[in-house]
Amino acid sequence: MLNLKLKGQILSGYAIPILLLSAIAPLVFVNARNVNQLTDAIEISHGVSDSMSEATLNAIRMERSLRGYLVNQKPRHREGFEIGLSSYNQTVRNLENQIEALRDPEQKQRFQRFVQLGEQLAATQNQMLALVQNDNLNAALQAFATDESSEIIRKMQAIYDEFLERERIRLAQGKERTHDALDFLSLLAIWGTPIAIALCLWSAIYIAARVRDRIEEAVRSISTSSHEIAATAQQQERNASQQSSFVRETTTSMNELDASSKTTAERAEEAAQGVFHILKLVSGKTLDGVRAGLEPGDSFDRDGTNLEGKVSQIALQMEILREQLGQIDKIANLVSNLAEQTNMLALNAAVEAVRAGEGGKGFGIVASEIRKLADRSRKSAEQINTLVQDIQKATQATVTATKEGNQTVEVVVGAIDEIVGSIQAISGNAREQAIAISQVVEAMHRLNLASGETATGIAQVRTGTQQLNTAILDLKKLV
Repeated sequence: MLNLKLKGQILSGYAIPILLLSAIAPLVFVNARNVNQLTDAIEISHGVSDSMSEATLNAIRMERSLRGYLVNQKPRHREGFEIGLSSYNQTVRNLENQIEALRDPEQKQRFQRFVQLGEQLAATQNQMLALVQNDNLNAALQAFATDESSEIIRKMQAIYDEFLERERIRLAQGKERTHDALDFLSLLAIWGTPIAIALCLWSAIYIAARVRDRIEEAVRSISTSSHEIAATAQQQERNASQQSSFVRETTTSMNELDASSKTTAERAEEAAQGVFHILKLVSGKTLDGVRAGLEPGDSFDRDGTNLEGKVSQIALQMEILREQLGQIDKIANLVSNLAEQTNMLALNAAVEAVRAGEGGKGFGIVASEIRKLADRSRKSAEQINTLVQDIQKATQATVTATKEGNQTVEVVVGAIDEIVGSIQAISGNAREQAIAISQVVEAMHRLNLASGETATGIAQVRTGTQQLNTAILDLKKLV
């Protein structure tokens, strides 16, 4: 029973009283049937005994009526004889079925001898009556005086006595068996019921204990698992909340980085416009010419304002150029500062991505690329500063040595071309940074939503485990 399931244990508990009742019921049925059979046999025995007594009395009545009729020939004695003979015959016919019901060969043989004697008695007495009717009374008296009828009556009484003694013995045996059967039924009632109740109670207590132990074991296991799940869910909820906080901080940093990259791009465009303006003033190139890849000195004559035609204006133009270069230097410094800020923000974003865990790996890669672009922007800005300083030195030398103006202008134009290339690189890098940062911001937004959903799901799990703990406590109370 230890390895049975809960259903099997409960059914096995019912099986014990069922088996006990199944064992008791046939015994009760057999003994009850025996009692009924014995009761019927006793009733039949009483009936047979009464009928045999009645038949014997009718035979005696016949003998006495015949004696009276022989003495005084009164009709009432003759009627008494006929009534006794009729009653005797009727009683014997009734006894035939009753004797068969006794199922006793000895009694059946006695009855057959009794019937034969009765027939012999009736024949003898009828002969005497016939003699009287034939006016031969003396012959009838002589026949009666032989005492043949009385002898037959004595034999019939002896058979009757034997029959009654046999029935008395059979009745005593039947009563004894009836008492034994009733005593056995009483024992079953007295001991069987308490034993059945005790077995049922023992089975119920044993099965209840087994079921309780199984339920308590399951409750303990579920309770342990529930507490572990609750603790894990709580830890996951804290992790999710912390991750969500990291994601929000990273998103804020990326938004700042996005704004910085856009500002860098705008400053780079402004610097490019200033350089294009300087280039136009110095070499006569237009913006379209620069974008078409013209070399310095290819279009000095486009607008009639080149240095070869107006050497007298070199000093003035150089002064203007120096002021413009000063502005470019400021812009380059600003770009360098923005690149430093971008680098710091990208570093912060990488740190936040590492703290975000598996979901922030992609953002760490993007932040690394942004840092590389920021480094390239910073280096380009440093190149611009170097070139601007070189140009400033060149323009200063041009102011003091106008004779070498053409050569200096050529140097300036070449340097400005390099500045244009660097600024264009900065502008491209800034645009790429802006695009990459926008993608990172969008991804961080999605990650933030996912973190929120994760925190909500974990909170629901914690609520479910709390409800499970409540159900476990209720089950413990029931057990």
